[in-house]
Amino acid sequence: MPAYLDTALEIESLIESWRRKLLELDAASAYAKRMNDQAHYPSQVGLGWLIAYVSASAIAKTDTGKEGWSFKSFSTGTDNGIAAQFRW
Repeated sequence: MPAYLDTALEIESLIESWRRKLLELDAASAYAKRMNDQAHYPSQVGLGWLIAYVSASAIAKTDTGKEGWSFKSFSTGTDNGIAAQFRW
């Protein structure tokens, strides 16, 4: 791979990490505001963060970037079938 492509990928990775940090900071400020306004208890904020983190992690792990139709067979023990999925 040419050196300029390595550099471009490193720059893209750096931008992505900074974008993620900014979004995390924005989310943290929203949580802090809700606690400051006494709209939520700290335990509610922590649980909300945990649910959001687990959800985002699950989406990131299953997002393959494939678009269009995909079909998979499945079996539940008593039934068999085909599952269809369309991704855009």
